Amino acid sequence: MRRTRMIPLPVALCAVVALAGCSMLGGDGEDAEAGSSTSETAPLDPAALDTGDYPTEPQPEFGETDDSNVVDYETQRLAEYVALPYEIDPVLSERTSVMAHTIRSGQNLIGAGLGYASAAIIGNSDFVYGFVGGGETPTTSINDPQKSLMTGVLRFQSPEGAQSAAAAVTHYMVTGEGAPPEQAAEEAETFTPATPEELPGRPEAKVVSATPYSPTGDPDTEWVFSFAPKGDYITYSFAEVPVGEKQWALDTIAKSLEVQEPLTEQFVGLPTKAQRGDAERPETLIDQDKVLLYTIPDTEDDSNMGGVTMASYGPRGLSHFYSDQRATHDALEKAGADHTGMWDTTVFRAESNEAAQGLLDDFLRIDSDEGYETTESPQGLPDANCEKRIDETGRVDVCYVLNGRYIGVAQELDDTKAVHQKISAQALILEKADQDA
Repeated sequence: MRRTRMIPLPVALCAVVALAGCSMLGGDGEDAEAGSSTSETAPLDPAALDTGDYPTEPQPEFGETDDSNVVDYETQRLAEYVALPYEIDPVLSERTSVMAHTIRSGQNLIGAGLGYASAAIIGNSDFVYGFVGGGETPTTSINDPQKSLMTGVLRFQSPEGAQSAAAAVTHYMVTGEGAPPEQAAEEAETFTPATPEELPGRPEAKVVSATPYSPTGDPDTEWVFSFAPKGDYITYSFAEVPVGEKQWALDTIAKSLEVQEPLTEQFVGLPTKAQRGDAERPETLIDQDKVLLYTIPDTEDDSNMGGVTMASYGPRGLSHFYSDQRATHDALEKAGADHTGMWDTTVFRAESNEAAQGLLDDFLRIDSDEGYETTESPQGLPDANCEKRIDETGRVDVCYVLNGRYIGVAQELDDTKAVHQKISAQALILEKADQDA
């Protein structure tokens, strides 16, 4: 998985994130058998561990959301109801380089394919929040043609708001009219009129195609944007395809609606203030299933990766941040890992000790396929599974630790010592984890 820090991380943590091949470490060190782990753990000696300044105790329970943070947690929960790319078309087997992310304002849509003016049009409507993920076809070289699709769900205060936003944003894309003056001025020199399109069998969707309008856009590609309103929601799609492949984009977006809309119908969002009137907002807990409290907090990131971390994700929601989304989702489902806590570390809880061991083995096997190599374990923690990969970003270090039903994961870029300290602290926290939760 790749974390939203843009660090390419392994299946179990490559987020935010984001979200590699590890092998059993113990007496065999670098020569341990790749893709395996041990279920037997020796008692931990805290004095033998270097935990740095990281906390070694579980965090206090988080309690309920409030008006200052409820949108953060609603967007995270919406992720569980946004289709993974391979569910739409199996050829979209790679996660896109554009990070999956929570949409807490119209401005956040700038990172999901839209320009400043289009994002402002949606943000100035009665937009509430959303979540966007994406996938692309694999390539073997930088010059290989590639198709990609981003899919998201955008929530509005009312069906009328969703319909109005879809109409307004596509009207601007075609005519250049209707955007806020400041954003329209920013795009005046690069604006290129889009062409109205229709999705097969979905005439109500607002769809346009365009040539890349950003300075970094590939002139050999075409863009297709779709805004399909249904109830309080818009299914947003952005496809980027080689010139001549526009019909694939239209057909695939039409298929995405078949997959996405039933998922959206399952999502039960909290009523907004406008919707509930004088009624009190229903109570909702921050830490679903009480697993986030076992993570290590990120004290240096006030925005929590733009609302992505300090989160409790289900299997589909978490898989949006991983490079091999299908394998990750299948492994989490098989292990019964209903909720996973993701903050500065990630903590998984499986349905049983055996399921946790199987989940760790699956992670290590997938990681190995992605080119990660076994490295030394931290001092005093011989049962940790640690790995590294050297790529264009630098050296990525990741360590896993298993304790009963729990797996803890730590990762860093170009800082092996910090990873070792972090996973050592995580190991002590998991000693206190409730195995009967």
